[in-house]
Amino acid sequence: MTDVWVQRPGEEPFSINDSGEMGKNTLSDALKNGAKVVNKEKDDAGSVRFETVPDNDWSVKEIRKWMAGEKIKYGARDKKAELLEKVKSTTS
Repeated sequence: MTDVWVQRPGEEPFSINDSGEMGKNTLSDALKNGAKVVNKEKDDAGSVRFETVPDNDWSVKEIRKWMAGEKIKYGARDKKAELLEKVKSTTS
């Protein structure tokens, strides 16, 4: 079971389980309609916050999904460090 957190502009983040075909279609539709992949984290006080730019805590799969949503090109064999470098160069 894989939950991907997404957020539409002006709305609260929500999760989509993309482990099945229906979930993958739902995620794809959400991204096409302006939703962005966000990362659910806990801050120092224990509150939940959402980070919208990938960092080292994100998995390679999450980074690639975020990059696809942002229409950032990446190679199938790119390592995590290479993906994060591409993210950094496009968001700076």
